[in-house]
Amino acid sequence: IIWIRNSRNILFFCYCNSESCRKDIIEIINSSLSINSKIIKINFSRLLVDLYVNFGEFSHYIDKLPNDETISKTVLDMLIEYLEDSDKREIVKQKIIKVLDSNNIEFNAYRMFNTKRIDVNKDSAFLLQICKKCKGKEILGAFNAFINKEAISLKDYKKYIFELAEGCIKNCSNNDYNLFWHLESLIELIVKLFDETYEDDSENETRERCLEIWDKMFEKHIGSIRRISKNISNLW
Repeated sequence: IIWIRNSRNILFFCYCNSESCRKDIIEIINSSLSINSKIIKINFSRLLVDLYVNFGEFSHYIDKLPNDETISKTVLDMLIEYLEDSDKREIVKQKIIKVLDSNNIEFNAYRMFNTKRIDVNKDSAFLLQICKKCKGKEILGAFNAFINKEAISLKDYKKYIFELAEGCIKNCSNNDYNLFWHLESLIELIVKLFDETYEDDSENETRERCLEIWDKMFEKHIGSIRRISKNISNLW
């Protein structure tokens, strides 16, 4: 059955409707994940997450995923997909954090940052954890694209912007050319946030944080620091 195209749906249906089959289905999943086939691993990793989210199975397995990029990435992607289900969102949010904590996974933040999966008001603590776990650069581009599309005011997102900025600066390496390009998104966010709060007396602290980040970038000689300097100077 593992080679049947719809095996995931068939086995999930059987698990839901026949308690006598459940032990056998769990054994099939465990054995399938050790097969040297990317397609099989993807299919049964998805089923594994289905059973975790809906029945609590495989919780410990997800907490200690094997050193297998296909399995780890598929499990994380499936957990992110389940963010769209409001009834399951709280279940998967903490599992996403655990997976990011315990595995060196390439995190595709663009999959997460859309309004179907993220509610800024309800998911504030979760977003801050994501910003901390991902050390900034992995999500800068996706986060920037998300708030440019969805945000009415950058002030609503300032705590995430500052968390990402501090993470990027802290983990910056002069030889990290990939981070250099991601910092273009950070520069854009900081300049826009400074600009938005420029004439708002209640946001003095926000402007000061923007300038502190600007100074830290100067100190570490990272990013297009000349451009950010020129942009901020033009606002005075």
